[in-house]
Amino acid sequence: MTSILEKIGKAIDCSRCASDLVLTEDQQATTRKLFISGTMDNDALQLWGEVIDSDAENLRISFVDESRDDIHPAQGVPGQKHFITIISDEI
Repeated sequence: MTSILEKIGKAIDCSRCASDLVLTEDQQATTRKLFISGTMDNDALQLWGEVIDSDAENLRISFVDESRDDIHPAQGVPGQKHFITIISDEI
């Protein structure tokens, strides 16, 4: 079984084909946030769908489209910009 971190890594790697991919991180005392945005193709959307469908345990993951609507990646439109936020609360 592939771990959630491996799935996130594969989805990020696949998303790197987007020329407008942006990854930023915010670390506070007890919370870490990873922000990802970019124009995604069908393969990237499929991999992000696998991430969203996984048991993320202590991670909160949101996926939104260009209109800033919270969607499942399967509803995403290839060639449009999407935004992912991954939040981890330290235990």
